[in-house]
Amino acid sequence: MKQPWYLSLTMNGFPIQRGGGKAALAYAEWLLDRRWSLVIFPEGTRSTTGKLAPFRHGVSILALAKGVPVVPIYMQGLRELRPKGSKEIGVGAVRVRIGDPIRFPVEAEVAEATRRLYRVMERMREDMRDRQRAPRLTPEPLPAGTPP
Repeated sequence: MKQPWYLSLTMNGFPIQRGGGKAALAYAEWLLDRRWSLVIFPEGTRSTTGKLAPFRHGVSILALAKGVPVVPIYMQGLRELRPKGSKEIGVGAVRVRIGDPIRFPVEAEVAEATRRLYRVMERMREDMRDRQRAPRLTPEPLPAGTPP
């Protein structure tokens, strides 16, 4: 189950070679050249705290090299479903927020593009947290006999 071919066959996914270098992104570039959409977790690992860890530059490198937009997606609740170190995936609720596509200028530096993506994702995380804290208004019951 830890073999790359197993992930590819069962989940349509592929591992990214750790440590960086040209080979780490070669398959992702090949897929983008063939107009595939990719989902990449920019932290490179699962969080143990629920806070965003520093992002790796792979997403920015691909977006700048291929001129493709990045659609930020923040998912809350994944850590509880499969904590770091766990081999089992649990059941539970996940909240998802999809942001507007980001297009980086051609002349953008990789590090700046990564920082921009991080800031957008951090705002999405904070917004989701604030919405959970906001008091929920419960509607007044309708008088008897009122059509719905």
